[in-house]
Amino acid sequence: MVRFPPSSDSEDSEHVAPVVFLQRRPARERVAFTRFDDPDGDASFGGTLDENGEFVPKEEPGAARRARVTTISGSDLSDAELEDEHAQKDAEQKARDRAAKLSLDQLARRGMSRWELEQVLKKREIDDETIRIQLNRLEDVGLLDDHALATYLVSTLQERKGLGSAGIKQELKRKHIPEYDIESALAELHDEEEEARAIELAMKRIRQLSTYDDDVVRRRVHAFLARKGYDGHTINSAISVAMAKHKGFGVRFE
Repeated sequence: MVRFPPSSDSEDSEHVAPVVFLQRRPARERVAFTRFDDPDGDASFGGTLDENGEFVPKEEPGAARRARVTTISGSDLSDAELEDEHAQKDAEQKARDRAAKLSLDQLARRGMSRWELEQVLKKREIDDETIRIQLNRLEDVGLLDDHALATYLVSTLQERKGLGSAGIKQELKRKHIPEYDIESALAELHDEEEEARAIELAMKRIRQLSTYDDDVVRRRVHAFLARKGYDGHTINSAISVAMAKHKGFGVRFE
């Protein structure tokens, strides 16, 4: 609520209250509310902005008041105000350009999830709104794609690191890839491929344990495959097949 000074002693006179700037508009315009006082000298008013951003005055009972809204063009703004506007626009553009460069540099090094790239930009003190705009733009042009990244990682983590489904899922969650993208990518894995990979890893590990008895071998290979993210059934099957293939090669198998 803004209270204006009372009107003059003459009941027939009215005075113009100060102009209150409410908002900025595009094309360097402002909306100003000009208040005409009531003749009783009890001038007060309040109001709200409607859904279009226009000021709607709130009249109080017992006072015959008049009001009008005027538009002030950019030419009426002071040089200092215009300079501030230009400086702000320049700063925003520089922030966007910096965010774009940082993003492309990071993506050129390795695939990143939206969350990972967001953390990088935050550490470089890019403001949240600029980050949001930049990430959305990269997604629109296909340079940032959590689903494609998840699909790629499922394949590489299985082949290069020998991870099972659980291990792969854990890695993708660590990158904050959405759950539905993770599940969709994991659906491309086939049980036969995962079991074959587990057998291969088990055989390699058994060769490294050639001086131990079968109980120790089983226990250590089981722990090794569990850390890789294979489930219990796949681990037991892989150990049995691998140990059978290595009978007579320095390991005492039952």
